[in-house]
Parts: sequence; structure tokens; C-alpha cells
Amino acid sequence: MCLGPLFSLLNVVLSHALAPQKIDRPFKITRQPRIRLTHPGGGAYEARKGTPLELDIAGGRGPYQPSADDLPAGTTLTMVNASRLAVTVNDAPALDATIVVELRDSGGLRGRRTVVIRH
Repeated sequence: MCLGPLFSLLNVVLSHALAPQKIDRPFKITRQPRIRLTHPGGGAYEARKGTPLELDIAGGRGPYQPSADDLPAGTTLTMVNASRLAVTVNDAPALDATIVVELRDSGGLRGRRTVVIRH
């Protein structure tokens, strides 16, 4: 069954057999694609003062809304263009911080990436 271009519903049957009995357990799985955030140059997912981290966005539909819990003071998330997000450190934190950057698209899909903010 198809729920539209972004979702699909899968019918699955899990079978478990111990002689002489067989048990079938049917269930449904809804698959929802996610937004992927990747580092275009490869390497570590980290940002520091003077070296912002840019993340390419794949999947979903703009406009996108970036957010992060516990974002260190002086660190910003900015859409560079329609398919790229920048994590910029203007004031280096006293200690390294690990954040989870979340991106939501106009349809509610989400993508997440763990990023280290270096001091």
C-alpha cells in the first residue's frame, strides 16, 4: 500500500516455528524517508571559531528550519542556500560541546546530525 510519494506501508509476517507448531505474527511498518545531513568534504562533523561546518541537505522539501538543543552561546545555524546549512562558531566555548542539529522540512520530515563544537 502506498501512502503518497514520501511514505509507504509494508505488511510483514514474522514466522516462528517449534515442531510441531508454527506461529505467524503479522504486523505493519510505515516507512518514512528522512532528511540526510552530510559533510561535503568528508571528515569530522565539527565546527570551531574561524572554521564553520557546512552540511549538505538531501531529501525533504524546503524551506528547512534548523534547530539544536543546548546550542552554545555564540554558535549559529544558518541556511547558506536552499540545500546547505552552516554551523558557525563566533565565540568559542570554554570546553568542547556536542550538539544534535535537527532540520525540519515544510512537510514535517526530520534529519539529525551530531556535531562537535570545538573550543
